[in-house]
Amino acid sequence: MKRSLLILWVAVMVACPCWVLADGGENCGSAVVIPSLPFSDTGTTSGKTNDYDEVCPYSGSTAPDVVYAYTASTTNSVSVTLCMPGTAYDSKLYIYANTCPDTGNPYACNDDFCTTTAYPYPYVSQVDVSFNAGNTYYIVIDGYGSSSGAFDLFIGVPPTPTPLPGACTYVSSCTLTPETNFNYWWDGCWNQTLNTWQFVSQDYAGNNDQRFYNVTVPGCTATTECEYDDFSGYTGVGLDRALAYQMSDGTYWTGSWNDDYIVHVDCVNSTCTQFYNAAGIAAMAMDNTNNHLWVLCNASPDVFYEYDVSSGTPVQIQMVNVAWQTFSDGYSAAGCGYDDTTNCLYVMNQDSHYVEMFSDLDPPGAGGIAASGSCGASGTTLGWGLAESESLGTMVVFDAGSGPFVPPFDLFEYDAPGCGSPAPTFTPSPTPQPPGTCPPDTMWQQLQVDENGSWSFATSDASFPQDYRCYDDFTVGADITGVNWWGLDLTWASGWSDGTKDADFEIGFHNDASGMPDATPAILYTTHPNVVYTGILYAGAYELNGYNTTITATTFNTGWISVQGQVDAANPNTVFLWGNSFDNNSLAYQWNAGLGALAYDLSMCLIGNTIDTPTPGPTNTPAPIPTTEPLGLGILILALSGLLSLSVFRRKK
Repeated sequence: MKRSLLILWVAVMVACPCWVLADGGENCGSAVVIPSLPFSDTGTTSGKTNDYDEVCPYSGSTAPDVVYAYTASTTNSVSVTLCMPGTAYDSKLYIYANTCPDTGNPYACNDDFCTTTAYPYPYVSQVDVSFNAGNTYYIVIDGYGSSSGAFDLFIGVPPTPTPLPGACTYVSSCTLTPETNFNYWWDGCWNQTLNTWQFVSQDYAGNNDQRFYNVTVPGCTATTECEYDDFSGYTGVGLDRALAYQMSDGTYWTGSWNDDYIVHVDCVNSTCTQFYNAAGIAAMAMDNTNNHLWVLCNASPDVFYEYDVSSGTPVQIQMVNVAWQTFSDGYSAAGCGYDDTTNCLYVMNQDSHYVEMFSDLDPPGAGGIAASGSCGASGTTLGWGLAESESLGTMVVFDAGSGPFVPPFDLFEYDAPGCGSPAPTFTPSPTPQPPGTCPPDTMWQQLQVDENGSWSFATSDASFPQDYRCYDDFTVGADITGVNWWGLDLTWASGWSDGTKDADFEIGFHNDASGMPDATPAILYTTHPNVVYTGILYAGAYELNGYNTTITATTFNTGWISVQGQVDAANPNTVFLWGNSFDNNSLAYQWNAGLGALAYDLSMCLIGNTIDTPTPGPTNTPAPIPTTEPLGLGILILALSGLLSLSVFRRKK
C-alpha cells in the first residue's frame, strides 16, 4: 500500500470525522452499523469468537472475527482496507452482500494485500469493491489460521491516482478475462522462439493445475501453451508464480512462493524437476546469452539470486540484496524481465508502482548489479508481474487491480527505457555455504555436524526472559570482515516445531577471562543476516538454516565470539539455536543466569584474508538434555531417535 494513499485517507477522515470506536460486532446478528462513509474504526479480534470463514484463497481459519454492516444509499466504488498503521496481525477480510453469512459465496474476499507500520509483513487485507445503492454489505474482519490482534479499519472512496513522476512511456493496454478457475495470474516472460508474451497461472479451484499462457498485447487473448500439474517429478504443492524461458533448449523455469522451490519444466517431454531455493520466489528472468537464471525473492530486504542453468541444474553464482531506488518496506518484488542485448534487469516494485532497472555488470555474474534508473508504471493499481522483450523494445506489466485473484486484469505495455548510467557496484552478500564448506576467504572454520552425526543445538536467543547467549573461542591472523553460522529457528508451543524468525542478531567479540568469555563484549555488532533455508532436516523435522553477514572490519584477532538472536515481534516464541561442531577444542559456553560449559564447538566461518584452520578436538557425544519445558537448560538434542513427534509448520506465503 502506498504511503501517499494513507496520507490522503487521513486527510479525508479529518475533513469528515464520520467514525465511531465500536470494535466490531460478534456476529452477523450483532454487526456494528456503519452510518455513513468514509468510516474508520479500530479494535481487536483477540478474545472474540470464531464464527465464519471463507476461502480467499486459504481455508481452515480458526481465528476470531468481528462484523460490520453498511447499507448503501448511493452507488460508489470504495476501498475496504486494514492497510492502516494500527493493524498488527495476519488478517483476512471478506464481505457478504445482503445475506449474512453467505458461506462459500462472498461478495469480495482478500487475505494478503499490504504491510502496515505495526505489522511489516505483506499479509494485511484490503478489497476494492462497488457498494450499490439499496444493498446491505456485511464486512467480516477475520484472520489467517488462528491469527488475531489489533485492526485499523478504513472504508472510503479511494483517491484518484496521479501520474507518477518519470512515468514509463505508454504504448498500449488491454483487459484480460481469464478462463474459469484460472484466476491466479502472476509473472511473465517473452518467448523468443514463439515471439509471444507468456504468463503463468494456476487453477486454485480445481487440481492446482499450472498453466503457461501465450498472450497477445494489445488484444489480451490468451491460449494455453503448457499445463504441467501431472508431470513426472512435480509435487504441485506451491504457488508457482514466476516464469522464465530458456531459449537454448526450449524449456521453462518457474518457482514457488510457498515452498521455495525452483521448478524446471519441459513441456515437450512432460517432465518437471524441482530444486530447492533459499526463499519464497516472486519472479524470474533469463539471461539467454549466458544461460543464467535470475530469481527474485520476497524477503526483507528483497534478494536477487543468479544461477548458471546451462547444465539443467541451477548452480548459484551470486546473491545480492535488492537496493531499491524507490520506496520499499521489503517484500516489494513482483515481476522481473531481462534484456539480453543490454544486460539490463527490469524489476517491478509493487509498493512504489515503479519499474526499476539494474545493470548486470560486465561480465554478467562477475561483479554484482548496479541500480540504473526507474520509471513509473502509471495506471497500474497492483503491479504483479512483468515481462520484457528486447526484440520489441517494450515491457508488459500485469496489473492485478484490486487483488491478485479478482479478474478481470489489465496488461499495460510501455517502452523499455534500458539501463542508464550504472550506479556504484553493489557488493554481493557472502555466498551462503552448505554444511561442510566455508567460503574460500575463511580464516577460521568450525563446520556444522551433519544430520547423521552426533549433533546438538544450543539456544542462543534473547526472546525469553532467560536471555540465552552462546560463545566460542577463536584465533585469526587478520581482520574479520564477515561471519557465517548455522542453526535452527524453532517455535515453542507445548512442544517444538520448525519455525521462521525474521529478526536482528547480535554478534559480540569478547576478551578472554581466565579461559572463559568476558560477559561484556569488547565489540558488539547488530545485524540482520541473510538466511538460507538448506532443506536439510534434523530428526526428520527441523530444517537447518545458514546465516551470513558482513561486518565492519575488526582487528579483534583472538578471544571469544557470541551470536545471539533478538526478539521477532511477529513470532516472539520462535528462538534461534546454534548448531555444533567438533573442529576446535570441543569447548564453548552458554549463558543462562550463569556461564555453563558446552562439550562441543559451535559451527561458524570467520571470513577475512588469511586461513587459520583450527586443530580438530576430540570427538565426543553430548549427553541428551530433557526437552519437557521451554528450552530446558537451553540445549536441544534430538539426535536420539523417537525423542519427539511433531507436526512441521511452514509459513503459508
